[in-house]
Amino acid sequence: MKGSNPGTLAHELGHVPHARSPWILKARQYSKHLPYAGALASSFSNDERFSKGVATAATAAGSIPLMTELDASMRGHRLMKAHAPMGGGRWRAYTGLPTYALKAALPFLAHYGKKGLGGFDRPQGKITDR
Repeated sequence: MKGSNPGTLAHELGHVPHARSPWILKARQYSKHLPYAGALASSFSNDERFSKGVATAATAAGSIPLMTELDASMRGHRLMKAHAPMGGGRWRAYTGLPTYALKAALPFLAHYGKKGLGGFDRPQGKITDR
């Protein structure tokens, strides 16, 4: 393919062992959207303790795809190192990791962002009660 990179292909080949494991596929499937839900729950909750608990659980769930992507990147990098000439885009196997890391950290960022802005210090109740 025009414009494709061998490092990206090597990364995708690194996912082959994951496809052989049904529990990894199920874990990825169920944990795919939990960081977004955790970030929303942390953002809209007025209870700081609940918000931190949800953020912790959602970050843990979001780390499952991050770990499988890291594993695929390391396998792809080793594949490129063994079979590609010097250079050859082998570091390209790691380019998607920051996206998965940010997605996993999103619930914590939402919780501590709200905490830093004083969102849990505001009085509870309706807006019209002020």
